[in-house]
Order: sequence, then structure tokens, then C-alpha cells
Amino acid sequence: MTETATPPPVPLRRPRLVWVIFLSYAIIGGFGLIVRLEMFLGLAKFGTMSTGAQLFGIGVGALAIVAATSLWLLRRVAFPLFSLTFLLSLGTVAWRWLPGGKYSNMVAKGGIMAGLMVFSAPFGVLLALGMWWYVFQLWRRGVLR
Repeated sequence: MTETATPPPVPLRRPRLVWVIFLSYAIIGGFGLIVRLEMFLGLAKFGTMSTGAQLFGIGVGALAIVAATSLWLLRRVAFPLFSLTFLLSLGTVAWRWLPGGKYSNMVAKGGIMAGLMVFSAPFGVLLALGMWWYVFQLWRRGVLR
């Protein structure tokens, strides 16, 4: 019996996880950016934030969408953009945990909000760290061009 060699499978143009990251940033980040713009324009009220904090949030949100888009395009610039987005987001989370910050105030109220903040903020940081690590691995292996 003769065995014929089967050709190797065609590699995916984009890894599936790249699609997941891109779509999550496009959908969730897009909605978040719309809400932040509504807050900035005075169309929605979700608490009091300074103009600078609102503009910073809009900038970080836009940067995250640009980073995800560059990852979807498999560009090398995705890694520095994700790194910058991760650092700015980490700084924002740390700032919100300071006394008088948004998370600190929610935890001080106790109850369900305290539990949500204690578990959701570290989970979000770990998720962002995992995405950053994945983009770093793609960058290191030369998948990003």
C-alpha cells in the first residue's frame, strides 16, 4: 500500500485569539468610548469626573482600540501600543484605589459593591496582563510584521 503524503495544513492568517482580542476591544471598548464621549458632552451622567479625567479616559480608550486594530493587522507596533495601554490602565486602576478614589469609595460603602471591586479590579488587571503577554509572545516569535 502506498501512503500519499498529505500537505501540511494551511496556517491561519490570524490566530484565533487575535480575533477574540480584536472583537472584544472593538465591541466593549467601542461602547465604553461612546459612553465616555456621552459623559464628556453632558449627554449622560454617571458621577462626577473632572474634564481632565474624562479626556484621559477617552484617550486611553481610543489608544486601546488602535492597539487592538494594529494587532488585528498583525503590525509590530501592536506590542508597544498594548504596553502603553496596559501601563496607563494600570495607573488608572491604582489611582482609583487611592483614598478618595472611585474604587476606594465603593469599597468604603461595603456590601456587594465592595465585593465586586475587590474581585473585579484584580481580575481585569490579570486579564490585561495576559493579553499583553500574548501580544509580547506574538511580537517575539515574529508573527507581527
